[in-house]
Amino acid sequence: MAHLHAWVGLDLWHAFRQQVFLRRSRVACGLPVALMEALALDLPVVATSVGGIATALADATAIVIAPGDSAALASSYVAMVEKRPMPPEPQPRFEASESARRLAELYAGVHT
Repeated sequence: MAHLHAWVGLDLWHAFRQQVFLRRSRVACGLPVALMEALALDLPVVATSVGGIATALADATAIVIAPGDSAALASSYVAMVEKRPMPPEPQPRFEASESARRLAELYAGVHT
């Protein structure tokens, strides 16, 4: 199941790393901001073809279906989830113990 989360940064990456963005609608609403955010996160998308969605997804990993086709929506979502590769775990930019060691060296150098 796709979940939306309100935090940013590494937490957001973890929240979405196994996800597929699902956008279903029967009415044209232009180009949804949530869809643009999903594309910015390089998420695969399953969406209905309303408004500017089909055009926006032309170069994305996406399945576009007809509005109101619940069976196609469900099967497309399952197919996208099953074929999505697991991205590698991001590496931390620093370790707290290493930062503490460097800070101690810095202070030791000042006082000697």
